Amino acid sequence: MYSTISQLEMAIFGPESLALAVLVIPLFGSLLIGLLSRLSSTKHLSRIGWPIAAITTTVTFVLSVVLTTVIVVHGPIEYSIDPSMLTPPVIISADAFSAVVIFLDVLLAVGILVYTRTVGPRGSLFYMAYLFLVACVIGVAVIGDLFMIYLFILGVSIATGILVDAGKRRGATYAASKLVVMGAIGATIYLFGVLLLVRTAGSFSFGSAAEAINSAGYQDPYTVTVFILMFVGLGVNIALFPVHTWLARAHADAPDAVSALVSGVVPAVGIYA
Repeated sequence: MYSTISQLEMAIFGPESLALAVLVIPLFGSLLIGLLSRLSSTKHLSRIGWPIAAITTTVTFVLSVVLTTVIVVHGPIEYSIDPSMLTPPVIISADAFSAVVIFLDVLLAVGILVYTRTVGPRGSLFYMAYLFLVACVIGVAVIGDLFMIYLFILGVSIATGILVDAGKRRGATYAASKLVVMGAIGATIYLFGVLLLVRTAGSFSFGSAAEAINSAGYQDPYTVTVFILMFVGLGVNIALFPVHTWLARAHADAPDAVSALVSGVVPAVGIYA
């Protein structure tokens, strides 16, 4: 019981809370926009998406700067919230590299969000998907759990598909659908590799996976199969040849601001994972 409480206190009050906060805040902002847009009956409340998105991304950016500083000074952050409190356990893992990735991604997200204020697109659904995308990208960088990584990669594809279709350009719906389908296929192939690995590791955590691979050896056929499945799955998500056409179509049919996200953030998620 003491261990559970101490881990929870560390997650809420310690410097480790920064790694969790940069993930939870944009996710909460996305949910808040969705809730208010459903409950709103006035024109004023229907425009609440922009200020919530602006405040959320700004706070997340500030926290990403603090997180990077804390990690540089004090070293990597790694802990898990006890499974007796939350099942399955949430494993938080952040080092200097992941902190810099979060900082750059959020910086880009803030800049693109400001740009959309001028050129569009706008609307509650757009801002909700935008913040959800930011949360999923951060999740890939701070979560030390292979199954959660799969969920975040899938979330990136779904959110990006909504954003691509937000401009309502001719062909945008088809491009968005193709993006989501290809993203789901890639994520599923990746998941097959993860499940094979978990059969040996016994856990979705990075540490258990690394131990299982080291124990089996990198030339073991089982390990090679796992690597191939995960590589192919992530390759689909970063649009490697010959499964790259969805990315070109998304670029062409997405709004200008979203196109910058598609080129600068979405492929980077697969590369980092």
